[in-house]
Amino acid sequence: SYENDNGLPWHSDPLPFCWGEAVTMVPDHGNVPANWQGQMHLEVRNSTVFATVRSVRSPVQNRPQTQPGVVFTVPEELRSPTALTWVVGGHPVWADGTADPTRDMQMFGMSMDTAGRVRYVDEPRLDDAGHFGYQAMLAWPLADTEPQVCERSQAVQTAILASLNVDGADATTCADITWMDLSTIQSLEIDASNLENAPYSRHYTFLPDELAGVSSLRNLRVYNGSIEDPSIIWAHLPERLLDHAPLIQDLNFSHVFLPKLSSGFLNHAPNLRSLSLTVTRPFPSLNGPPYPEGFLALTPQLKHVELHLDGTEMGLPPDFLSNAPNLQVLRLYVDGETWSGLPSDFLADTPNLEVLGLEILGEGSLSVPSQFLFHSPRLKQARIWVMSVDEAETPPVVGSVRTTL
Repeated sequence: SYENDNGLPWHSDPLPFCWGEAVTMVPDHGNVPANWQGQMHLEVRNSTVFATVRSVRSPVQNRPQTQPGVVFTVPEELRSPTALTWVVGGHPVWADGTADPTRDMQMFGMSMDTAGRVRYVDEPRLDDAGHFGYQAMLAWPLADTEPQVCERSQAVQTAILASLNVDGADATTCADITWMDLSTIQSLEIDASNLENAPYSRHYTFLPDELAGVSSLRNLRVYNGSIEDPSIIWAHLPERLLDHAPLIQDLNFSHVFLPKLSSGFLNHAPNLRSLSLTVTRPFPSLNGPPYPEGFLALTPQLKHVELHLDGTEMGLPPDFLSNAPNLQVLRLYVDGETWSGLPSDFLADTPNLEVLGLEILGEGSLSVPSQFLFHSPRLKQARIWVMSVDEAETPPVVGSVRTTL
């Protein structure tokens, strides 16, 4: 993979369908097709279409409210059984496609109807918005296929049925569920302690298309429903799990540990508001950070972040929060043998921060820089705890700061 001049990640893996083969441009409408410079790659796997939509220069402002134009049309054999909407984080560019550093990333919607027609979602805030470069990844089931909910893991089946069988409605079985039913689900709570697909190892593995069809999902919580059990549950995620949930806003893993996150795990969840994860190493021999590079680079809407990061070589880059300008609550717990502290401007890009919880375990004489909170004028509550360890089993506390403002 590589990044183009606009900083957009782009995967160059060959796909069976690409621009010029699988995408049909519609006739000129509002002068948009003539100006839109983009590509769409489509790949079919197990009755699921994985799509990558990319534009280095798209005139988003040319979406007339009374007659929104079609950007392109997906071929009939690759269309979805339900309409889709997704959120895109666009990087402002000039009319010639070069980056525009004077404007911030803009969020806007795209949609596809069951006839395969892709449009920008018409929003007043996009009037005169200008040109944007962007990349979005999403997935949808093929029309004329079955959801096969009964073939998904027991934990996901249970969560789907619980979401649909509410408010005294007639009980639904997994065999009764349609694509339209799945498209109405906005919240899922998955109990990972139901380990049908790995009953002895305490490892819960999501199947590749577990969330297929759940295209309106806003809230996803994965939890350990039997926390009295001392066993740790590890959750293993497919690389493109969130492509099925292009509107996701809240992602929470509670008492469930992730051994690593795939590259680009959050790159296509720009609408994410709340994130709670525990990422820890199952084996000490694994080196390097388990979170991907640019972990929060494309989630500018984040307001609440709680991260537990454990393992070796876990130093956070100075710009870890540089793309989270709306962050209000940050709880960060770091345990790393090579941890060497945080720079004084670590919070410089989060001026709206109100609540801070920070616990660090590392080597050497660790301390909090004197100006560490200087960039947080709205901070109301802070709890900072810094510990240093040697090879002793019980780490001594070198210094701690607990502050309520």
